[in-house]
This record gives sequence, C-alpha cells and structure tokens, in this order.
Amino acid sequence: MDDSLSHMPDFFHRVEVRDLTGHCNSVLFSPEQGLDYASLRRGATLFVRYAAKAYFSDLMTQVIKVDDCSYVKVIPRGLDDLLLLSHWYFAGRAACSACRAPLGGGPAAQCSACEAAQYCSGECMARHAGEHEQHCGLCRQLMDVINVDMDRFIQPVPFR
Repeated sequence: MDDSLSHMPDFFHRVEVRDLTGHCNSVLFSPEQGLDYASLRRGATLFVRYAAKAYFSDLMTQVIKVDDCSYVKVIPRGLDDLLLLSHWYFAGRAACSACRAPLGGGPAAQCSACEAAQYCSGECMARHAGEHEQHCGLCRQLMDVINVDMDRFIQPVPFR
C-alpha cells in the first residue's frame, strides 16, 4: 500500500500492506537484509513465510517483523490476480487447464516451464498455449511460494 514511512535506513525499512481480510499491517525489514526494496511498491504482492508479529515498546503498535529475507518473495502483480491464477492452475489440478475436463490417470501433457498447467491432450495444450504464455511466468513465481522444501525447514531430532 505505502512505503512513505520506510526511509529510516539506520533502523528499518517499513512498508504498509493490506492482507486478505483487508486489515492494514506494517512490515519491518532490517536494513542489512539485502532485499530489493524497489520491488515493494503499490500493486505488488508480498509473501512472507514464517512471519512473526512484534510490538513496539508502547505495547500497542503491532508490526510484522522480517528477520530473514530468504523467506520473502515479492511478485509484481496484485493479490487478486494471483489468487485467480492460483485457483485456475493449482486448486483445479485434477482438471485440464484448457478444457477443464477431469484428468483421469494424470496429465497427458504439462507445461515444462512452470509445471502448473496440465492438459488432457496435446491438442488442448496447443490450443491453450497463447493464453498460458501470459500466465506462465507468474505460475513459476507462485510455484516458488507454494512448494516448500521441507528438508530445509525441518531439522531432524536425534533419538538415543
């Protein structure tokens, strides 16, 4: 939504965002994070995995504090567009991305670039290629958000 309060480089970078419910939140990034702050602009979607709420010393002002930008992804597209794409390509994974026919035994064809678009036949894939070309890059970015490498986040607990 806004980054007019963000320019305190000695302390933090702050942006105001709106979540799915319409609630406004402040997100704080440490200055040494190395995030491309220019990508944090109105109309972009900010994904923060493992976000942590924090409070200022007044115990009234709540913010989302980001300590590790490897858990952050900024996609230069509005959340409504991304939710629509997510519904079309990811929620309906049991249906052909072109004709929406059920995929019985799995996809006969799949987009090799994003792996999100699945098709019941090569003909459907060819017919849908022009439309999917507009979405393929966004689907790849959404795959980064949706797919989690659990080995990276889960530490094994040794038992004796």
